[in-house]
Amino acid sequence: MFKCSINGVRVLFSKFFASSDVTAALEFVKGAEAKKVIFGDSPATKFKVELVKGLLEAGMEVRDYDHHYPEETKTERDQEIGSACDSVKNLLGDNAVIVTRATAPGCCQLLSGPVADQETVVIVDSDADGLLFAIKATGAPYGADEIDKDAAILDGPRAAQNRAAGLSELGDLLVKGMATLPPYDSDRPQVSEDAKAALFATFVSAAGGNTDAKTKLQGAVEAYEAGVAKAKELAGTAIEVTAGVFLVDTCSTKERYDLGTLAASLESRPGCRVTVVVKSLGPIAKAHGGAQYSLSVPKPLQKELSVQSLLPAGWDSAVEAGVICNSNFLLHVSKNVWETQVLPALREGRHLAGRA
Repeated sequence: MFKCSINGVRVLFSKFFASSDVTAALEFVKGAEAKKVIFGDSPATKFKVELVKGLLEAGMEVRDYDHHYPEETKTERDQEIGSACDSVKNLLGDNAVIVTRATAPGCCQLLSGPVADQETVVIVDSDADGLLFAIKATGAPYGADEIDKDAAILDGPRAAQNRAAGLSELGDLLVKGMATLPPYDSDRPQVSEDAKAALFATFVSAAGGNTDAKTKLQGAVEAYEAGVAKAKELAGTAIEVTAGVFLVDTCSTKERYDLGTLAASLESRPGCRVTVVVKSLGPIAKAHGGAQYSLSVPKPLQKELSVQSLLPAGWDSAVEAGVICNSNFLLHVSKNVWETQVLPALREGRHLAGRA
């Protein structure tokens, strides 16, 4: 969680996965003496519902623009997300615009123009799409024909976050800047949060025409290119653990690598249906012996294949359980869950049979 000011409007970047997140957000809004709160690109959870209730009870006008409504509700996790979205809609009525990603690939597309003033607090997800939503919501400078397209690309698969996919020069600099941020460390979370906050502030200045800020962003390109080279090197070590599943173990890697390049390299393998990157960092790695297995489904297959079908009935998304899964195309598991549950399911061919 971190905060900044964009075009004179206070912005809070946060996710809502614990009651402490709710308390911190309520305190921030109260301290800002705001009259209105606007959520953008903020996935619904039971804790976000709790926050919306608290804001309404405090007499705030609350609006929500969200594109995380599940397209299907076949799994328990989809049902949880859909239920949280429905709760927000019931609380806010017409002030809630909650759609699927198919309707709005980037949350910016839900706005026709600025909606926030200096008596408003904007609360967004702490990612690139959230940042661009905040920029558009506050009326800060950005190319009118570029921001919606950039937001959609930046909230899509990493492998497509490039100029060839239509990303603007500014958007490209943001991708490269994000790729050079220090990795998240749960023991020292503020290190990565502070670095991201500084990057976002620099990006907003660059979008507004500040040449020094743009030069600073361009300075990250060299580090980014080194990360691209390392990612290509790592991709060369990939093994096909079962048909269509390509795995790279990065645990012994000390240099930074660009995850988008690694993902694109793996997804380009003939017949690739699932990629697996083993990492020594991440909440599961910290809690379960130093290894986190991160699975991803290539974009063209995401409607056909769900990684949630690789988990046993009654699974729970919790670090303690060795599972983090908030979508049908991304899954993070411990070594034990990988070896006893996920890999056997892959070897049974569940990823070949289509979506469960």
